[in-house]
Amino acid sequence: MDNNADIIEKLDLARNDLDEARSNIDNAESSYEQVVLPGTPLIKFSEGNNYLRIARTNLLSGHNNLNQAYNLMLWSE
Repeated sequence: MDNNADIIEKLDLARNDLDEARSNIDNAESSYEQVVLPGTPLIKFSEGNNYLRIARTNLLSGHNNLNQAYNLMLWSE
């Protein structure tokens, strides 16, 4: 495999994306736990949804990096 450094870089990027997604999911959970009546439940609910949207983007980016690493492994033989 000639592209080991490139493959490792893509795998590291994917790991970072997954860690970031996990953090955003945790933040969303924390926001959802703060949804109570009376108060401002829609603000916290909206905040939680935004964290989940960002986590989805992180997961898609991680998936893309994993695909790129896989393709580098396939074509580096």
